[in-house]
Amino acid sequence: MMRSMYSGVSGLRNHQIKMDVIGNNIANINTAGYKKSRVVFQDTLYQMMKSASGAAEGASRGGTNPMGIGLGVTLASIDQIHSAAPTTDTNRMTDLAINGDGYFVLGVGNELFYTRAGAFEFDGNNTLVSIADGYNVLGWMADNKNFQLNTSLAPSAININGYKTLAPKATSEMILAGNLNAATDFYAGLDEQQDLKFSIIPNGGTDGYFRLRFDGQNSAWIKMGANSSETARNIQAALEKLDNIGLGNVQVSWDNAQQKYNIVFTSELARTDVAKLIFLPGPAIAFDGGTASVQGGSQHTSLAFYDSPEGGAENSYFQLAVGDKKTALIQVGADTTATAANISNALMAIGKPASVSWDATNQRYNIDFATDPAEVITFSPVTGRLTNGGGGDGTASINPGAVGSGKDFILQFNAGTFPAAGGNFILKVGDNYTGLIKIGNTEEETAHNIQDAINEVLKAPAGSNLVNVAWDGPTNNRFLIDFTSAPTSFNFELANNADAVFTGGKATYGTQNPAIQFAVDEAGGTEGGAFVLTMGSGKSSLSTGPIFVGADTATTAKNIEDALNELDLPNGANASVSWVSWDDTNKRFQINFDIDPHQALTVSAAPVFTGGNGAISVVQEGQAPMIITPRDEVQSLSFAENAKGGTPGVGFKLRYDGQTTDFITVGAEPAKTAENIQASLENLSNIGAGNIAVAWNEKNKSYDITFQGDLRRKDVKAITCVPGPLFDGGSSALSQTGKVSLRFEKPEGGSLGGEFSLSVGGRNTDLIAVGADENATAGNIKAALYAITLPNGGSVKEVTWNATDKCYDIIFDNDPGAALVFNPVTAKLEGGLGTIDNSDQQHPTLQFTNPKDGGKEGNFILSIGGRNTGLIEVAENSQTTAIRIKDALNDVLRSLPQGAWVEKVEWNSTDEKYEITFNVEPNPTADPAYSFVVNSASAEFGGGQETISGTQNATVAFAEKETGGSEGGTFQLWFGNNYDSEETIKTAAIRVGKDTAETASNIQAALNALVLPNGAQATVSWDSNKKQYDINFSKDPGQVLNFKQLNFDGGTASIVTTAQGSAVLDYPEENHSIVTSKEVYDSQGGKHTVYFRFFKYEIQPGDAPGAGDLQPVTRWACDLSLDPQFEAMTNYNLEEDFQSVDITGVSPTVGTGTKLFRIYNMEFDENGAIKEPASSKVIFPINSQSPKPGNGTENLEINMDFKDLTQYNALSNARVEFLDGNTSGELLSYNIDTNGNINGIYDNGEIRTLAQLAMRNFRNPSGLLQVGGTMFQESANSGALDIGTAGTPGLGTIMSRQLEMSNVDLSEEFTDMIIAQRGFQANSRIITTSDEMIQELVNLKR
Repeated sequence: MMRSMYSGVSGLRNHQIKMDVIGNNIANINTAGYKKSRVVFQDTLYQMMKSASGAAEGASRGGTNPMGIGLGVTLASIDQIHSAAPTTDTNRMTDLAINGDGYFVLGVGNELFYTRAGAFEFDGNNTLVSIADGYNVLGWMADNKNFQLNTSLAPSAININGYKTLAPKATSEMILAGNLNAATDFYAGLDEQQDLKFSIIPNGGTDGYFRLRFDGQNSAWIKMGANSSETARNIQAALEKLDNIGLGNVQVSWDNAQQKYNIVFTSELARTDVAKLIFLPGPAIAFDGGTASVQGGSQHTSLAFYDSPEGGAENSYFQLAVGDKKTALIQVGADTTATAANISNALMAIGKPASVSWDATNQRYNIDFATDPAEVITFSPVTGRLTNGGGGDGTASINPGAVGSGKDFILQFNAGTFPAAGGNFILKVGDNYTGLIKIGNTEEETAHNIQDAINEVLKAPAGSNLVNVAWDGPTNNRFLIDFTSAPTSFNFELANNADAVFTGGKATYGTQNPAIQFAVDEAGGTEGGAFVLTMGSGKSSLSTGPIFVGADTATTAKNIEDALNELDLPNGANASVSWVSWDDTNKRFQINFDIDPHQALTVSAAPVFTGGNGAISVVQEGQAPMIITPRDEVQSLSFAENAKGGTPGVGFKLRYDGQTTDFITVGAEPAKTAENIQASLENLSNIGAGNIAVAWNEKNKSYDITFQGDLRRKDVKAITCVPGPLFDGGSSALSQTGKVSLRFEKPEGGSLGGEFSLSVGGRNTDLIAVGADENATAGNIKAALYAITLPNGGSVKEVTWNATDKCYDIIFDNDPGAALVFNPVTAKLEGGLGTIDNSDQQHPTLQFTNPKDGGKEGNFILSIGGRNTGLIEVAENSQTTAIRIKDALNDVLRSLPQGAWVEKVEWNSTDEKYEITFNVEPNPTADPAYSFVVNSASAEFGGGQETISGTQNATVAFAEKETGGSEGGTFQLWFGNNYDSEETIKTAAIRVGKDTAETASNIQAALNALVLPNGAQATVSWDSNKKQYDINFSKDPGQVLNFKQLNFDGGTASIVTTAQGSAVLDYPEENHSIVTSKEVYDSQGGKHTVYFRFFKYEIQPGDAPGAGDLQPVTRWACDLSLDPQFEAMTNYNLEEDFQSVDITGVSPTVGTGTKLFRIYNMEFDENGAIKEPASSKVIFPINSQSPKPGNGTENLEINMDFKDLTQYNALSNARVEFLDGNTSGELLSYNIDTNGNINGIYDNGEIRTLAQLAMRNFRNPSGLLQVGGTMFQESANSGALDIGTAGTPGLGTIMSRQLEMSNVDLSEEFTDMIIAQRGFQANSRIITTSDEMIQELVNLKR
């Protein structure tokens, strides 16, 4: 009974606690941010009265349950319920509620508190605090200059005292948007047109010559054509040959309506204001010097052969032609008399009678025509014998065609067998012979050759045929020849003798020293008359323009000389002309060619020009497209083979406007080369210091040379490059002492049996074992060195132990020419002995005893062709060992004559062996004979580090020019055995000086510029007795010195003007531009208006980056100014007040000191979007304005962003979409956004974020410690998260002008209260009942 009473008491006590919690919840039903609590009960201990029992075995009795009596109830927990509560609108800015998870962070001193009750206000000190208790609301303050927040710092109190006034801020960012109408017109420029009209005959007539002069250059003589169109072509051809016009840059046409020649400048001269042409008339009076004969020209000539002057083998053939009249085949006779007769007969047969004789003195055939043929004689040798299919003499037949019309013929060889390719024959059409016809590789090719030869004889017009030849096969095997009209006769002549091929060689003609003699007046007649010289005949002939008779014979001779040398004479000949007057009958103009042109001269009178005076008028001046910006000239220097200029130390010179720089050295890096170029150019008096800048352009692989300073914005002369001289000193013999010393840390070489190898110039010894004593070791070294071939062919003479110096002295019979290299065995080969299977010499295999791959440590040597590899060290894995085997073998094979090399070495894990594959089977009979063996290291070398000496004194001697050759040639010295090794020490290029002292000084400076081994320093002098340069080192460098010839290897240099300097600028017209404006702010808050002027312009292909040969393209530009008049502003000066920038450049910036800015090269894609880059910086010179805006005002630096501009076919509405900057302002009010930002609103219209509230959440909010005032503190069980900002993951957003109320639900609380009351009453009843039962029990006792 006492237990039930105790249980009732515990029930009363705990239900009273629940009533306390319910009472507190109901009391705080209107408390902002209050979080309700709840009570949770649990039963207490139990008194066990009977334990449970299991069922008996065999199911004789079942199991029983345990029995126990509980001892009442106890309190399990009082939980906080942190569920969200409804909010109420307060209309107070600083009343805040959280929509979602999290708590406001408040602080007092170092203590932090958390609450959902956001009833805050700014106190008298402008600090944000909680209204109830004045705790500081924590967050982060923005810096009061740039208004940037740093939420990575610890939060602090929010105080806005320092933000009452907003400092002025200069505009620094601007974004432009809107459209630029794609249909906007632009100024495209004009091509210049000049007209030529003649005063008497408008088209100039058909006789005579004239010249045109353009910008200081005279054209060649222009011959009047047969009609106006031909004359127009002649004018255009003459102008295009001028250097300052060029091919394709002018078009000439005849305007029949206006009766004038239109001359339009195009292409590279398009849209350019060019110089005016000047008309120069030709001969005005008739030539009266009489007919002229050319002696040693065409009438009196000679024929000589290169290989055999007499003509070569008897019965061989050749052919001559006089003009276009060809002879039959001429046979080389039994002697020169017979050959001369054959030549004479052949010429007679074509109507060109001539006396031919052999000139034994000059070894030539002299040919004297009865009358001057006034045509050139040419020679064609028979190059192939015509044969039948069996190799015998070829035959052919020509028969009339089946039609019988007289126009059709059949040509058949060898009774239907096609002859071998290469044979020659000729045909005779009427009285004329064809040239040599060659049997082609195919029947069709031969038919084409026959057709061309006959058409040439018939003088078929270009592009047409008077005969057609076709192959009729394979059945008939013949050529069908069809003439358009019947020839008088058609015959066949054949060169078919056994020795038909001509062996005399190339022919030369006696045309090197012709003389001109006039019949009426030897001096040429009346001054002002003119004649023409023609060299050769036919389409390939060359004619001078009119050669004027001068006031005296010397002037006339000079005119002849100049006229001939204006021609592009055959063989590159040049003429000199003089007047010769031996006697009354021998007066002539003697012409001497430095090289025989092999063509005869003829003379004809120049016709009088009858067209009258030529008047040139400029119909339309050339006008360039809009010139966007004055620019400094940029010339780019690039090299064809090595863009950076070649090997460091070699060099070149540059020439500018008649002055040449000193030798410019190629640097180790392009930046150094650029520095050298700039310094050399600045030393020229016509450039000067500060007037040029040189930089390496990595993208274009060129050196960009920009003219600046006094040369800025000028069209300067082009720079040319003179490559450096080639080294011509010949090969170098480098010699050093023939005695070498080998010293070890353990002088005698360490333990007996230790192994090492030696190498001299890449020749490796076999393994050398340390002997029982020093003498034995010396013997082993000598034997190993003796077994190898030294680089210079010598051998080792003696190896002895030097007991005094504790080293092995190695003496060679002469200088080995290479350094001695020591290679110690690092470990005994783990794999033991190796064997090589040579049964397949192209694919041998290598295998070791155990493990088969050689193991993981140790060395071995391979020998092939009598040459040893260096020491091969096995690796941790067989694949790496295979690579080392391949490399070692190929190092040896490079020096052997077999031409074999190792393609691959692979480890065969199945057969456990290395498989070696050569590209070809090595030649077993080669010298040295092929062999392939392996030698495994048996003991590690224990002698320690070696020292090799014997290279302290060297000499350099040159083979061809002892002093080193021409000044400026370059060479290099290097140490060691492998020039290409990264570790090899090399000098820079050493220049041959003006004398031996300078060269010696250059060698010494180059050597001492290096960090030489052992800290050595070099002294170099010229030995005039031995003709060599002596090099003495202060200490032995321990490495052999080598020589390498250097030539300038940059390749052909080209210098291109990538941007021509110009001081000209165009401005857009009003109807071609789009103007807008926007106010900006300076650093003191002053307002300024920036005016924008957009306009379109055109770029020629050569100016458009990457445009190549495309058509002109359009771009946009934007002018910016603080003056709405732009270039019409007061006191505007182009040189001082304008600046421009290419928006596609690197960090494009314009400004500082200028008043008009231009940003150009804005490009839009096919979709109307602007291409990147689309931004630039503009610096507006506020301080240069008058009057100045105030002390301390800084220039405006604005980043202009054009990325939101478009180009559509729509109205233009470009505008400033965004800009920063402001005047000063006073804080009017503020607001608090959903992210907890406190934004200040100033009276200048600016809004700035002043601060941001801090928030925090907890993993277990119920674990927070209640401290009253609807505040909580962190506890050990709350699980605090990082402090953050509203709206970030895990934290809700903030609602301003709202308060979160209590989350107490009154109906729930009343229900809980009734339940608690019933529980209390029931427990009271237990107590009273138990008391009654006890009383009754007491009564029973009585």
